[in-house]
Amino acid sequence: MTAAIRLNRRGSWLTASMIRPVVLLDGRPVVTSFGSTVLPVAPGSHRLDVREGTLVNGGFVSLLVAVAPGRLVDVEYAPSRWSGRRGRLGFGGQERPDRTGATVSYVLAAAFLGVPVIAVALWGLVSLLAR
Repeated sequence: MTAAIRLNRRGSWLTASMIRPVVLLDGRPVVTSFGSTVLPVAPGSHRLDVREGTLVNGGFVSLLVAVAPGRLVDVEYAPSRWSGRRGRLGFGGQERPDRTGATVSYVLAAAFLGVPVIAVALWGLVSLLAR
């Protein structure tokens, strides 16, 4: 009887790395994609190692998965929002790490980009009203 591990990867190529993650099942590389990937395995204990496929290696996160005959075990990988940082791997819903840092950097980027745009818009409005 066969068994399987379903690896669910949070995010998409817009919200995570465009490079496919590196996934090792019992030390052997397996091909995965965004969303869910079903990995057929023999019943027993298996080691799953995942790291985001970015240029900066943040290291692998690992999980031992026990699979009973004929069963499907759901495992979720949540990549980090930052390149070079480790994601989270586990059973059930995994939150993506580094939410606070990402939010702060997005707000700062919006402020630095938004202030010049608003200044130019106001300058244009003032020059129109001055005519």
